[in-house]
Amino acid sequence: MKIRPKLRLRHWVESSRTPLTTFTLDPVMKALDRIEFDGVSDAVALAEIASDRVHPGLVTFARHATSSYRASCDARQRGLVPARDLWVVQRQAKAVWELYAWGRRYWSIDGDRREFRFLRTGTSAARAESQVAIAAFATAFGDPSPWPRPWSSSFEITSAPAPTKVRVTQIDLATGRLDVLFDGTPAEASELFELRGRSEVTRLSRGVETHAGSWCSGCKRQSFCDALPAVPGLLGMTARGNPERSVSASNLRYHRACPAQSHLRDLGLPKTWEYDPSSTLGQAVHAWLDERHRRGLPCDAADTPPEADWSAGGWSVEGDQAASGRRMIEHHRALCAFQFSEVAEQARVEPTLVVHDPQARAVVVAKPDLLYRDGEAWVWREVKTTTRPQQFATDPIEMPQLAMAVVILSGGALGGEFEGARVELEILHPDGSDIQLIDAADPDQITRARDALRSYVEPWYHDEVFPARPGRNCRWCPVSRWCPSFPGDSALQIDRTAHDDDTGTAS
Repeated sequence: MKIRPKLRLRHWVESSRTPLTTFTLDPVMKALDRIEFDGVSDAVALAEIASDRVHPGLVTFARHATSSYRASCDARQRGLVPARDLWVVQRQAKAVWELYAWGRRYWSIDGDRREFRFLRTGTSAARAESQVAIAAFATAFGDPSPWPRPWSSSFEITSAPAPTKVRVTQIDLATGRLDVLFDGTPAEASELFELRGRSEVTRLSRGVETHAGSWCSGCKRQSFCDALPAVPGLLGMTARGNPERSVSASNLRYHRACPAQSHLRDLGLPKTWEYDPSSTLGQAVHAWLDERHRRGLPCDAADTPPEADWSAGGWSVEGDQAASGRRMIEHHRALCAFQFSEVAEQARVEPTLVVHDPQARAVVVAKPDLLYRDGEAWVWREVKTTTRPQQFATDPIEMPQLAMAVVILSGGALGGEFEGARVELEILHPDGSDIQLIDAADPDQITRARDALRSYVEPWYHDEVFPARPGRNCRWCPVSRWCPSFPGDSALQIDRTAHDDDTGTAS
């Protein structure tokens, strides 16, 4: 038997629906392949990106990214030529072990120098040290091999001169910025691998850990994975040849505002102006409470931000915003769930919950602000901040994340007692606080939650083209840069610093 831990150090971001299913960087990689290996002009390669299977917004980004990459690389080519084949480290013993990295590869004509390039969309997290170490090791010691056909086959390795210099770089496709992540000899690459990479390879090769997430969509182990509870009918949809997909309340909320925005967000395209001041305030308050709740202790007067500008979790607020946030946190103390000692024992702060709906062929991802026990029943709490408390006068069950919470709790995905299970909406504003409860064991509430959730799910579920919906929402759309339907700042008389609806969310 061949054991092949394929470490494709790639930022995989899938769209949620065919016929637009594609990986965000695939159009860019195909265009670069055409230019570097097939000899077509940049103009031809850019024109070929458009197709009926690629969203117009992704076409816009892919063309920009390809041009950005080309401009960056042309200025730093350093006498290197493209390498078509992967660089694969292959070890054969009782099993076949193969290690490689996913990106662009370049080397000198004499093979003395090699450079591996990560591609970054601009929104992905910082490159992990283990990824850099593995890429440096594969670049230094890997031998050329084409992609295996079929995939189950081993790589067909060919010999090549061993390099004496190795570089690992990263190019931000939004800006064209190039960062050098490693520059050294093969010996130094080996040393870095032993220090930062080998333990990650060992962990992955064991393959015993399970981490549920949106990536569970399409996994062949769904039916017997302990990390993925099943709740048939959770979304109220029945698949008829639909592909597996994943969804969260945020996906549904963005889709209702604009399907194109939802899709381009899902693809992980670079964002601008994602958080207006009120949203930044909500994130800062949320992060402040999150840091203190993780201690398992009730919030008290000592946990209030200072009488000045303050920050939490990388979110900074100043002036009036800082003062408003401070008052919100002061009002939270009366509602803090940790004031009851038994809560701390089983409380989960911002857990990622993943549930499979086999009937809809969908993986549902939710992230409560707090999940705790009241006796043997689970309580799901969401925290919202606003400077306009009257905005929450409508029924909270109409909010997709709360409707989803009721359906998940009532479906028994978390276990525990049915009676007593509830959803809590904690509302914080500068002048006070409030808490609203939804009984997740009440049949009427469950029915209303299912109806509310279905009203969000159905349009998303049947959407195959994700059309843009130009309008007022465009004023604050963080992916409008890539949307061909964006009317332009001047047409909207846009002010990115002010939001008519200044509700900040902390979820």
